[in-house]
Amino acid sequence: MMPETLEAAQATEAEPISPALYQQTLERLTLQTICLDCVKASCEREHFDGQETSLALTTTAEDRQDGERYSMFMTYLLRGRQDKEFTLEVEATYRLVFRAPAPIPPGFFEVFRELNLRMIKMPYFRELLASTTGRMELPTLTSPRGICGA
Repeated sequence: MMPETLEAAQATEAEPISPALYQQTLERLTLQTICLDCVKASCEREHFDGQETSLALTTTAEDRQDGERYSMFMTYLLRGRQDKEFTLEVEATYRLVFRAPAPIPPGFFEVFRELNLRMIKMPYFRELLASTTGRMELPTLTSPRGICGA
């Protein structure tokens, strides 16, 4: 049986969060801000020779708590290669800050990262890719949907 109150969920950290408790927690969570914390972009122009570049996207996430304030950091790393040669790298870290009037139950952010976080942040990263590659005078990347990890 899954705990249905925040106090019960905190007492049973080993058990996954129930869908009902996840929904209850999500409804009381308030998003305060989304911002770009860090961005790095580089390319090796001599490797851009008109061939198709293979792209790979990896993501990592980390969360921190300070009282009622919860911060999540989502890092996207896009790497492009041609024939095993590095061609492009764009890395961006976004910070999302939430407030919650009661403690967040264990397991909530693990589920949140899988279900919600990518959908919230991906439009921001797509826009960053398009504007950054355009300013680098590279072929504009507009949508990494087909990229591994997206």
